[in-house]
Amino acid sequence: MSDNNTYETETIAVLAGGGILLLFTAYLTRIYSDPSNYWTYTSAVYISWFLGFSGIILLPLDVAFAKTLPVEKNPLLEPWRFVFWTTFWLAWVIDPLLQSYHDNGSYSIQGKICGALKQNLYFYIAIVGLVIAAFVVISIVETEIDVDTFLEVLVDLGTIYGMFFILVLLGYGLIAIPKSLWKSSDPEKVLERVHFNAQEIENEFQDAKFELEGIIRAVKNAQERTNKLIKENFELSTFIASVVAKCPLHLVEDLPESTSRKNEHKLQIIDMITFADLHGKLLRGLRLYKSTNDRWQQTLDKVDELEAIIAGHRPLTAEKANCFIKLYWWWRLNLGMNTLKVFAIICGILSLFIVWGEITILFVNSGTPVLSIYGIIINITSGGFSTVFATFLPLLYMSSCSFYSMFEVKFLKHFTLTKRSSDASALLFNAYYLCRLQFSLGYNFLLVLDYTTVQENKQHQNPDGTASSTVAEDASLPKDSANSVHTAFQHVIGNMSSIWWFNRYSPLLLIVLALATAFNLHAKILSLIGVDVFLEPQEGNTEHKDRIKDGQRLLRRERDRRNRTGPDGDTNVDGIGINMSNMGSPYKRNNTPRKKIANSSGKKKGKKGDRYTEVV
Repeated sequence: MSDNNTYETETIAVLAGGGILLLFTAYLTRIYSDPSNYWTYTSAVYISWFLGFSGIILLPLDVAFAKTLPVEKNPLLEPWRFVFWTTFWLAWVIDPLLQSYHDNGSYSIQGKICGALKQNLYFYIAIVGLVIAAFVVISIVETEIDVDTFLEVLVDLGTIYGMFFILVLLGYGLIAIPKSLWKSSDPEKVLERVHFNAQEIENEFQDAKFELEGIIRAVKNAQERTNKLIKENFELSTFIASVVAKCPLHLVEDLPESTSRKNEHKLQIIDMITFADLHGKLLRGLRLYKSTNDRWQQTLDKVDELEAIIAGHRPLTAEKANCFIKLYWWWRLNLGMNTLKVFAIICGILSLFIVWGEITILFVNSGTPVLSIYGIIINITSGGFSTVFATFLPLLYMSSCSFYSMFEVKFLKHFTLTKRSSDASALLFNAYYLCRLQFSLGYNFLLVLDYTTVQENKQHQNPDGTASSTVAEDASLPKDSANSVHTAFQHVIGNMSSIWWFNRYSPLLLIVLALATAFNLHAKILSLIGVDVFLEPQEGNTEHKDRIKDGQRLLRRERDRRNRTGPDGDTNVDGIGINMSNMGSPYKRNNTPRKKIANSSGKKKGKKGDRYTEVV
């Protein structure tokens, strides 16, 4: 393949891949973003997602270029630099600040900005402390230190941070995805697991509702006490009124306030600062209530679908649906079980190849045979489309496993993405973690390919195809050839020579987690001390059988209630019972105009005591 043909083919591939990625990112943003989110948040999420996913397109092309071009002539050098530094600022500065600004309960823009900076200040202080510690260590170890060496070590530390998360996510996802697909092929077993987990899901929803009720009562109490003031504080009153408009008051109107327990959210002193904190709690409470309710409603919908599949017919709602829904149900009823099993087997094979590639990292040295299956496949390709395709598929699968795990981890449930209803905080959280993990995922993928070994073996072979010598034995090679750079990706992030020990032994973490996921070891170990964290029923366990029966009764009662009143009831409320006609989105700031505060002298601003009246 000539250089001109290479440039033309790969340029077309870059443009086509970029265009597809633009459309795919726009589709994801439209599917998951709440329509009421401000355009500033949505734009930041769109840019972060586009650049965060761009590595899936760029890295296969980069490997293909490296087959035919020296790294200095690789046309992806500048795109990689742009993506690296742009995602760096998005992941560590812009997106976290936007998320904190969105979640801050202050009334004024200045207060929200100061609150966002303060919230992130502790994290930045920790980062600066690590940088200073790294500088001290480098100064002790290295006799001569320059800016390039210092920056390289900082990049390596960031890679360790990301690699740790990637290995944890992969250790779960590589096993969970094939297992989930295989189990999904048996709808009766899936329905049994839904019944088994129904009570826990409903309990989480009720806990979130209970917490939100306490916050709403505290807001109403603050409003009532402020209205009793003889000397009215217009700014505080307007602030409280705007927050009350966001509250789903119907949750507490029909319930008497409990006198047996103390409301921990009730304010002792009411001013702009303390009420801003309460407003922030309200925003978090609404998000948790909404996410747990969405999960509960999805559980009810899943039961309807599974029972229809087991009965062998489409549900009534699908009879009047569009042709795509009808096609889905035809596939689900006729081919679904066998298709899921085939995909489970394919994903299982892909996972085994990746796990084996991680294991080979422990044994790979320059000049040794390539042991990774994916590395062998890429080694026999000649560049161009064949290399791009052979690299793209495993990278796409690794990315899918990583981000599937991120959404499934239980402690991240507050930031779970839900269709057409994800608020800016959840979107930004997923966006900046995608940016943070992208380069670590790409680096780990190259390690799985034994990519450096592939390139060095090709460059240092005898005419008969045998290896001439190892890099360490060849005195004519530069000292750092074992860590030589071949792709533009590696050229931008460095050779990671300072963390060779982490590269070599970190796959042990993935292997342990993969085994624990495959055999459910953590749940079995905890069960020995009486802690039940099983996500599916165990054979012969009477407590689990009772839990299944309780889940059946709970779901039957809730579905009967929903069939009588509908998911929204008879009033103009959304799925979680928040009156949307009065307030728009519960996460969108109320646009009530502020009133000017006038004191007796006619000035626009009163004294500090007037602007921040404390109500006891």
